[in-house]
Amino acid sequence: MELKYIRGCVHDNILVDGVQEMNISDEERKIVLEKIAKSLKPSDLNILLQEIIPIFGELESSDGPCESCGDYVDTYVLQV
Repeated sequence: MELKYIRGCVHDNILVDGVQEMNISDEERKIVLEKIAKSLKPSDLNILLQEIIPIFGELESSDGPCESCGDYVDTYVLQV
């Protein structure tokens, strides 16, 4: 299975074996997800979670900056 992500100008597109993602069925989407999951190594989990949790999770932000460093602390929570 070839997954292709094209970006730039008016050419943004995601293709699954040459077919636009928006034109595949939900059943085909499940197959793509399963194949992606099977292709990942256990060590890929951290990278995957860093991308998925902020996108699909709920953001909780600190009320004020940290007294030590001045940073605000953001927490993303994803229930699965």
